[in-house]
Amino acid sequence: TLTPSGIFRQDVYLTGEARYLLGGKMDLKASYESNVSATLSYSYNKSVGPTPFNFDYIAPLTNTLSGKLTLKPSEKVKLDLSTNYNFVTENFGNLVAKVEYKPKD
Repeated sequence: TLTPSGIFRQDVYLTGEARYLLGGKMDLKASYESNVSATLSYSYNKSVGPTPFNFDYIAPLTNTLSGKLTLKPSEKVKLDLSTNYNFVTENFGNLVAKVEYKPKD
C-alpha cells in the first residue's frame, strides 16, 4: 500500500513575523501473509521564517528515510526492527529491536 500525505502550515505572530512549513510523507507498506510486514517511509519538511519563541522552534529542513520490519513467528511473539537515515546530517539512526511476548490473550 502506498500512502502519500502532505502539510502546509503558516504561523503569523503579533511581532509581524511569519513562518511557513511545507512538507510531505510517503509510506510504502507491504506484508506477506500475516506474519511478515515491512514499512518504508520517506519524509521531507522545509520551514522558512523566524519565530519569536524558543518553544516554537522547528528544524529548517528534515529529509529522512525510515524502515521497519515486523515478524510474528507465533500469535504470542512479535519482533520489530527499525532504523532511519537522515539525508541532511548523512547519518543513520539507531537500529531498534523490540520484542513483544503475550503469554495469554
